[in-house]
Formats: sequence, structure tokens, C-alpha cells
Amino acid sequence: MRNVYGPYCSRQGEASVKAAQLNTQEIDLMISEARKRGETNAFNMNSLLIKPVQRITKYPLLIGQIMKYAPTESSKLLLSDAMNEMKKTLGDINNQKLNFDIVDR
Repeated sequence: MRNVYGPYCSRQGEASVKAAQLNTQEIDLMISEARKRGETNAFNMNSLLIKPVQRITKYPLLIGQIMKYAPTESSKLLLSDAMNEMKKTLGDINNQKLNFDIVDR
């Protein structure tokens, strides 16, 4: 997960800028049609590009809520391990983003 999300999140801002530079009329039309079919709630490319960044930050919260209702101690322990891994992943992503920003300057 870190190998995918780390580079993606650290470069998301750059991707957003590049997406804004593209001729997005065709892309906007495809997104609009997908929205009409109920396949997305997105309005433009940037709203799609930011989704993974927004979602990964919510995973620890979701795991925490699931832990409250876990039926057994063993499942709570597994969820606790998952929570710790997600926190490490978010920390790694943050560090990659900081390093990317430093190199990009």
C-alpha cells in the first residue's frame, strides 16, 4: 500500500496542476456523462485525483470505528495491528511528500 499511495500522494499536487493545463473539455464531458449514469459524483479531473488522498486519511478513523464493535479480542488485536500499519503508512506518505517538496524546490 505504501509503495502505491506514497508516490501518488506526494505528487498529487503536481498532477493537479498538470491536469489543469490539459485541454479538459473531452475529459469534463466524460466525467459529466459518468455522473449522469451515477458512476461518480466528481465534477472534474481534480476532484477525481484528490480522492485517493482523501480516502487514505480516513482509513484509521474507519478502522477505529470498526474496532469499537469488534466481537472478539482477537479481532480487536488484528484491527489494532491494521490501525498501526495505517498510521505508519500515513507517516511514511507524509515524509515522502516532505522530501518530494524539498527536492522540487
